[in-house]
Amino acid sequence: MKTKRGTGRSNPDTPAVALIGATFVVVTLLLTQALMTLRAHELMVEATLEDFAGFASERIAAELNATFTSIFLDQIAVSRSAHDSWLSGDEESDDLPSGRWALPPGAIPLHFSIDGDRVVARGGTLDPETEAWILDEVGAHAATVYPRPAPYAVLRSVGPNGSRAVAYRKEQAYERVSLYGFLIRFEAFDPLYARLLEDATILPRSLAAEADAKDLLTVRLMFPQGNEVLFSRPGADAEEVVVAESFAAKAGRMAVRVELDATRARALVPGGDPAVQISFLVALALLTFGLLAVAVGLLRRAARLTRMRDEFVANVSHDLRTPLAQIRMFSETLLLERLTQPEERRRALEIIRQQATNLSDLVDNILHASGRESEPVRPAPLNLARLLADTTDALAPMAEAKVANLRTRLEGPAETSVDAAALRRIIINLADNALKYGPRGQSVTVTLMNRGDFLDVVVDDEGPGIPRPERGRVWERFSRLEHEGRAITGTGLGLAVVRDLAERHGGGVRLEDGPDRGTRVLVTLATGEPVA
Repeated sequence: MKTKRGTGRSNPDTPAVALIGATFVVVTLLLTQALMTLRAHELMVEATLEDFAGFASERIAAELNATFTSIFLDQIAVSRSAHDSWLSGDEESDDLPSGRWALPPGAIPLHFSIDGDRVVARGGTLDPETEAWILDEVGAHAATVYPRPAPYAVLRSVGPNGSRAVAYRKEQAYERVSLYGFLIRFEAFDPLYARLLEDATILPRSLAAEADAKDLLTVRLMFPQGNEVLFSRPGADAEEVVVAESFAAKAGRMAVRVELDATRARALVPGGDPAVQISFLVALALLTFGLLAVAVGLLRRAARLTRMRDEFVANVSHDLRTPLAQIRMFSETLLLERLTQPEERRRALEIIRQQATNLSDLVDNILHASGRESEPVRPAPLNLARLLADTTDALAPMAEAKVANLRTRLEGPAETSVDAAALRRIIINLADNALKYGPRGQSVTVTLMNRGDFLDVVVDDEGPGIPRPERGRVWERFSRLEHEGRAITGTGLGLAVVRDLAERHGGGVRLEDGPDRGTRVLVTLATGEPVA
């Protein structure tokens, strides 16, 4: 046996479901469009932040180019003066002009002139390793630029004692090629770097008016070769940064690395932080989908309840029509005096009485399920043997119709204390269910086991049984079963009423496999005082 599925009837809520589906699609499209718009806005903001960082790095690189170009040209003039002094024979003099720029101490250690295979230093001492490097690097580089001289050229390398740099000039003078220049210590320019970053405008107006560059930007000046960091000005700690790099070609290819605090900068851009809006839209989408899911669930539940109501009305109508038809037929037969034999009249009256009893049981089940007879049970002293006999007599016509053998058994004392009406209804509902679904000629056994504090009602049939997955559902209201592919008439209330009455007695219900085959239904009732 299995629970009955849909009846194939068209769903009256199909238009509503279609409307909900259409609403779902429209809301999905709108939210998708909103999310795409916000995503495009977010990408635009990210591009703006990248532009801000790039603007800062390029501005710093431009300032470095301009500053060092001026310094190098100034110092090249000093180097030429020292070179001319050497050419004039004043080789020992270290009295050099200072130039227009006030440079940090040690920034320009010495000036030099190259004479064949030697370097003449002015203003400082030249170690042999640096001298060899100048001869090699300047000589090789000068060979590539002549005869197109430049105002100066800057060469760098990383040696055993750190980085070194030189600016030199090559020119034709005094009927000879002159090479002269000066050494540079870029790491000595820290005061200049700090002043440059303090004075330069490295933020766009839209950001500079809202925040200080020190709070938004971390700046590092370095030479990529060897990852030598010359100067660093940290900004505020940031979890998310936008990085931009530029190169100051005229300052020895110095690299400028800028890290922009993306979180703070994004907050300063109008509409720059769409995260809250995205979170709101996502929450709105989830809420909308949740409400739609609830609406669909409620519609499905309403459709299911409508279908169950229609089936219930149809089944009740059928169950009412059959006994009423028999009562009417036999009562009219009696009134027309068509039954002349006493035995025939008695049989007709018994059928009328039985059908009236069936009607009464059906009405009781319906009223009980509707809650109109949900009064507390009232246990009272009861003779189980007498109640069992009376109930069996009431079930005899149905057992006869199914050619079934209805057997009863009483175990334990005959006297107990339960609600007689409730116990009678439990036995009738269980036996009626067993007779309906069992085969013709089967044996149905009703057993009462009095265990003192508890009374067990056990009904065994020889039907096809109930699959384990369906055993929990048969206790639900309006749950009806199919037998051999066809629906069995009934309201689907019998077992639900049994469970309710058992629970009111402080007991419970259980389904098991029968001893040989079929199904065993076990109902336990607590005897004595009623349960609150």
